[in-house]
Amino acid sequence: GRALIAFLMEVAAADEAGRDDAPEPDTVPTAPPEPHPEIQRLEAGKGTRIGNAIHQIFEDREIGRPVAEQPELVRQALKQHDVHEARLPPERLEPLLAQRIDAALAAELLPGLVLGALPAHALRAEMGFHFPLDAVSLDALRRAAREHDEPDLVPAGPAHALRGLMTGKIDLTLQHDGRFHVLDYKGNWLGPAVADYQGEALTRAMDAHHYRFQALIYTVAVHRYLRQRVPGYEPAQHLGEGIYLFVRAAGLAPGAGVWAHRFPDALIDAIDAALAGQREVAA
Repeated sequence: GRALIAFLMEVAAADEAGRDDAPEPDTVPTAPPEPHPEIQRLEAGKGTRIGNAIHQIFEDREIGRPVAEQPELVRQALKQHDVHEARLPPERLEPLLAQRIDAALAAELLPGLVLGALPAHALRAEMGFHFPLDAVSLDALRRAAREHDEPDLVPAGPAHALRGLMTGKIDLTLQHDGRFHVLDYKGNWLGPAVADYQGEALTRAMDAHHYRFQALIYTVAVHRYLRQRVPGYEPAQHLGEGIYLFVRAAGLAPGAGVWAHRFPDALIDAIDAALAGQREVAA
């Protein structure tokens, strides 16, 4: 089971650790996009430690109160994750990070959906899931994705049958207008410009880090959960988007730092079946 977890989750969750640089573009632009001063202010703070601190601040914040009014929360998160940067001493980093997180909380993720406006009862942090896997073939996962127009979605890896228990935690599951969405916080540095966190540049980053595959796995996990627990569950009605919130740019322009996608029901069902070995398996 450990080898399976290492592939399906650690590869899929190739996160801020060691991969905090922007992916190489397919072509060299004629002129670099204009840097944004608010993104540049946090450029010195990169990597796993600040990414983990950002996650903790989102998870532990007092809902309904600006993070800027919770300085001890920010201070303790940075201390706990040993965030030290000479170019960004704590007295500068703490207010800048709080301001950036508040901007992300105020950003529109989907039409009418603002994370900071949601009540506590609509949020579930760190929802865990467990997938028992019995001779699951990665080839079957790739074939399922390919048959639904996603030939590059499943990362490359061993072709042998995989057995064990795949476990994971979703940063946030949220309910809005009767639909359940999954959300992942990202502290990745993709570049100094707002354009680095929009459009094709953001899509390239999602693919470079295998985040779209991760989002699909999370969506399947929530799909299984809702199927068992929501009476009259209908995916088209109840299952929402996978949302990745890139905190460094969220709120600086409409849609900046926000990747959101609703995977087709047919793809979700196909990956679900492949993970279950064509059997229905409880999440």
